[in-house]
Formats: sequence, C-alpha cells, structure tokens
Amino acid sequence: MAANTDPERDASGPTQSSTESGDGSVAAPVAGTKGAAGAVSDGAGAPPSSVLKHGRLLLLAVVAVAVVALFMPRGASKKAPGGFLVDDGGRPAPLAERMAPVTLIHFYASWCPPCLEEAPSMTRLAKDFAGQPGFRVVMIAVADDVARAKAVAGTDDILFDPQWETAHRYGTRQLPDSYLIVDGKVQRKFEGPVDWDDAQVREALKMAVAQRASRS
Repeated sequence: MAANTDPERDASGPTQSSTESGDGSVAAPVAGTKGAAGAVSDGAGAPPSSVLKHGRLLLLAVVAVAVVALFMPRGASKKAPGGFLVDDGGRPAPLAERMAPVTLIHFYASWCPPCLEEAPSMTRLAKDFAGQPGFRVVMIAVADDVARAKAVAGTDDILFDPQWETAHRYGTRQLPDSYLIVDGKVQRKFEGPVDWDDAQVREALKMAVAQRASRS
C-alpha cells in the first residue's frame, strides 16, 4: 500500500520546496568569429582553443555535481535536524533529550493506513530492542490525535509533531518514514512501511549498535 502524504501538501501544494534550483540556463562561450567563407577563426583577443576546451570540461563537471546533488536521497549522511515537538500535554519536548547513541526515529500517524499495517511489527521491535544498550526507538506522531496516536504506538512514550515541522526538516513528505541516527547523524532512511520483524532489517540495526559500541 502506498504511503500517505502530507494532507496540507496535497490540498494546497508543498509547504516548503523539496528541491531548489535556478533557471538552469548557461551561456555558451564564443569560440571565435566567422569569416566571409563561413570558417571559424579566433578573433582578436579571443582565448586559445585549449582554454575553451578546459572551460567546457569544467562546466560539464559542475553540471554533473549539481545533478548528483539534486537527486541524492534527502536525509542521508547528514546531521540530524531538530524541530518543534511537544509531549501529550502540549509542552515543548526537545528531541535531543530523547536521543541515544543509536536512535531509530519513526514518523507515523493514526490516520495513515500504511502506518496502521506497520504498527504491530514496530511495536514488537521496540519491545525486543528495549534491552539493547545505547539504542532507543523514538515514536513521533504527525498531525495526530493524542489518544489515537498512543493506541497505534502501543505506548504513552511518544512525541507529537503538530505541523509537520520536524518531519519536513528530515525530508519526510509522506508517512510512515523512519531514520536511523548514529551519534546525531542520519545513517539510513527507511522510506515507507517496513516489516520490522524482517531478519535483515533487525540485523542492520544490531550491527549499527555494535559498531557504535566498539568505538566507545
């Protein structure tokens, strides 16, 4: 089942741009001037052809880097952003206070059908990994009702993102989304619903915990 999108974004466009770009136009360098016979010759003061060649190669390299940056997955290998979160009483709840050396941040909502399907395996994961030193699951309900969000998570230990602010900072535009954070940096994004009972997924989390512990 497809993940649920930000309803505000669907209704009136995105609240913030998912990509940033200019007009994309680039002026090509002029190699020379045409003579009467139509041949191209270097004009007075025109740069040598070797310089123009290197200039074109440099331009192509810059364009290639820009394209890679544009399509690079958001939220990967960067510092985990903050954001305005609240607890079930509406009081400010800094995310940093909930973070462990290895943290799995999970954005979900009770109004999101894929989140409901995913919830049982996430609940089992949180329970099974509760004894892992240096690891924590942080559940963040997005634009959700307090009681319903708690019922889906199976715990009262959740935070709330009323306006999608923190979710958007991470690059999330649809739910569910999860992020593996190690030492304050995003190491991996799990986009869409995940089977948290899957052996490979659990092994990846255990490996992240073990690698972090080995550096302590």
